[in-house]
Amino acid sequence: STAQHGMTFDDYGRKFVCSNSSHIQAIIYPSRYAGRNPHYALPSQRVGIATDGAAAPVFRLSPDEPWRIVRTRWRIAKAVRGPVEGGGRVSGYFTAATGITIYRGDALGKTFRGNAFIADAGSNLIHRKLLRYNGVQPIAVRPKDEQKREFIASTDNWFRPVQFANAPDGCLYVADMYRETIEHPWSIPLSIKKYLDLNSGNNRGRIWRIAPKGFKPPKRKLPGEMTSEELVAALASPNGWTRDTAARLIYERQEKSVVPALEKLLANPFESVSSVHALWALRGLGALKPVHILRALKTGEAQVRVHGLILAEGFLDNKKVATAVLTQSDHESAAVRFQFALTASRLPNSNEKFLGLAFALGRANGDRWNEAVVMNALTAKHGDLFVAVNLDPGTSASAKLELLKLIGRRNQPREVGKAMEVIARRPPNAETIAWVNALGKAAGPLPALEKEALRWMTLPVAQKSDAELIPAMQLVARRGYASAKPALADVARLRKSDAARVAVVRTLAQFREPQVVDDLLALWPKGPKASGRVRAEILAAMITRAERVAALLAAVEKGGVAKGDIPAATINILRGQKDVKLRARAVAIFGAPTKAKTRVQVVKEFLPALALKGNAAKGKTIFTGRCAICHKHGKEGFALGPDLVTIKTTGREKILTNFIDPNREVLASYVAYNIATHDGEEIVGLLGEETTTHVRIKLPLGQQRLLPRAQVKAMRSAGKSIMPEGLEAGLTKQQMADLLEYITTVK
Repeated sequence: STAQHGMTFDDYGRKFVCSNSSHIQAIIYPSRYAGRNPHYALPSQRVGIATDGAAAPVFRLSPDEPWRIVRTRWRIAKAVRGPVEGGGRVSGYFTAATGITIYRGDALGKTFRGNAFIADAGSNLIHRKLLRYNGVQPIAVRPKDEQKREFIASTDNWFRPVQFANAPDGCLYVADMYRETIEHPWSIPLSIKKYLDLNSGNNRGRIWRIAPKGFKPPKRKLPGEMTSEELVAALASPNGWTRDTAARLIYERQEKSVVPALEKLLANPFESVSSVHALWALRGLGALKPVHILRALKTGEAQVRVHGLILAEGFLDNKKVATAVLTQSDHESAAVRFQFALTASRLPNSNEKFLGLAFALGRANGDRWNEAVVMNALTAKHGDLFVAVNLDPGTSASAKLELLKLIGRRNQPREVGKAMEVIARRPPNAETIAWVNALGKAAGPLPALEKEALRWMTLPVAQKSDAELIPAMQLVARRGYASAKPALADVARLRKSDAARVAVVRTLAQFREPQVVDDLLALWPKGPKASGRVRAEILAAMITRAERVAALLAAVEKGGVAKGDIPAATINILRGQKDVKLRARAVAIFGAPTKAKTRVQVVKEFLPALALKGNAAKGKTIFTGRCAICHKHGKEGFALGPDLVTIKTTGREKILTNFIDPNREVLASYVAYNIATHDGEEIVGLLGEETTTHVRIKLPLGQQRLLPRAQVKAMRSAGKSIMPEGLEAGLTKQQMADLLEYITTVK
């Protein structure tokens, strides 16, 4: 996994990285394990872990540079290119996170040992984070006494900390570039750059030592002066630099005479750090044997077992080692079970491997990482595992669903049959339909369930709740379009709840029959109180295929669907159709796209709304109709874009500007992608996790698609925000004030 300027390891080799605007990220697993199961995509290995966010607040003491203030103003006004970050603020958040380092010395004391230090060279400061583990993924939190200040902050704009080092004396050293300008020249407009001396400070630079008051460097024998036996003893030093250097020298010297001393060090089960070093030193000397692995897996503390499992991968043909690996599946430590599943992915299929993975899945307790690595390691007997975990109360609902998805993707008759035996005995409730949907096309007929579902659908609709109707209609759909349509039509006609009508739309959209487009358009809500959510679902179904797009355009042309009822996001998709004729029809109906340069003018036109008193209740109605398909607040809406709690902190003017001109400031994570599949679908969404085998697409209305790469015909960035331009169309300034009032006052 890639990052920018910073990579570090803790005492146990766990890796952390940083990027400019994401100051602390954990690498959860090595990439060599990904793709062991071609039908499963592991989540992205790189995860932001800061509880206060990727670009967390920072508290600088230095003044903002005048040129930076001017550049920000120009970017906001679109006078120059470049992202407008931090809600238009010049500073106060991470913009140049660099040099992440875990402190592993012994001079600063236990309070700082294991802390992460990250520089922000642009804000002239050093930030500190505490790491907390509760399962596999750590979290990084601010220390209690640094909630509103930094570990180190300078008033000097030339202070440019960029890297750190755990030093021989046990202190933390800081590399300070000490220069006037730290930015890449490309990020500074020429009209500003000509007034700056970008070479100012090229002949300077400082190294700082962070040490306790009154610190005097201890007199120590340096590793280079030690005998090889002394180097082995140094592997137990409290000083991380000393341990690392001793380990390197042991490897470089290649003196086999130290093997007994390393074995003795490994025999101490209570010294986990030195035991881990001993294991790897033995491997580096070519002296690692199965007996060493067995000792680590039998008596070692959790992290010793983790490294024992990693090193066991070179001895998996040894029956005793393979057996010892499998015994770790039920260990109390989540970290051990996690590494067990990663290592087990390299074991050949066997009943023992199957049982071990079943144990590990049962002990995962909903931890997504432990569940994920089990799915990655499982390459056979998926149906048997589903039968086993179905009866295990410790296995989470999410794990069962993922397992069923795996079974569906593999589409092996015996595995599918095992899963179907379980499903066929269940009542037609919400969980059952979720299971059936997880199996996808692999699930064969379910006559008993389908018959029962059809019976439910033919009873008086008013007597049934949505919770009963929705699963039933999904099961009825499995009987085919001809059987499902009458029952679905009854629900659409007699039920007014959004949930039921949305389910009807989604169910109809699954069918490929030509008349489905007429059924969908017949459900189009009309009138001032029409459901925006139902409309959004119908539009989502109508824009995925060219023939449906043509039918939608025809409906607008004939007046069956009012032009003003089509939101800006859909209009942009219609005007961007690959088919020239469809694109021309869309432009003829809706007009040519608004030029980007006019967005600034539209923003100016709506600025008076900032001075108006808004009505939050009315604003909520506007939010529901225009924003909720992609933004979430509490139980309202869907989380494709940032939630309202995040948005509200940027201020009213910034919210108004981004609402009208969403492409002024676009984070990479919110850039839209166009994905074409081999079966003719055109999908517009955000990229989620990508692996060698799969791509996850995030869509409006809370939907997601996990596409095998083999199914993807083409994938290209739209170069624009997923949030469309033109959302303000039809709004008055007072309505804009109402919307802003709702967004900025929600709790």
